[in-house]
Amino acid sequence: MKLKLGLILLCAGFLSSCATMGGPQRSITQETDQSQLNLAFNTAKDGTMQKWEGSNGNEYHLLTSNTHVNYQGVPCRHFSLDVIKSFYRGESLSGTACRYDGKWTDIPENNA
Repeated sequence: MKLKLGLILLCAGFLSSCATMGGPQRSITQETDQSQLNLAFNTAKDGTMQKWEGSNGNEYHLLTSNTHVNYQGVPCRHFSLDVIKSFYRGESLSGTACRYDGKWTDIPENNA
């Protein structure tokens, strides 16, 4: 009971970071600055951190690795994306993203 109450109080203070606690992970396609995100995915070198500030005031840190072409002939890469909101780490998203019709989207691991 105390643990549950502690998590509720913690989530009240950091609401955006609690969205991933026990629930579905957010998608990179839900981020507001899609053009900057797509540019970073297109130009990032594997193992090199890309950082930028979005028009919404959030800071983004993208690390990519294992760039490859999947079985459909589509470019894909593993990624880790930290979204920093108001001086604290808001969210960390990770997985595999592939470029369909010029836009990067995260996909289930079995489709990469």
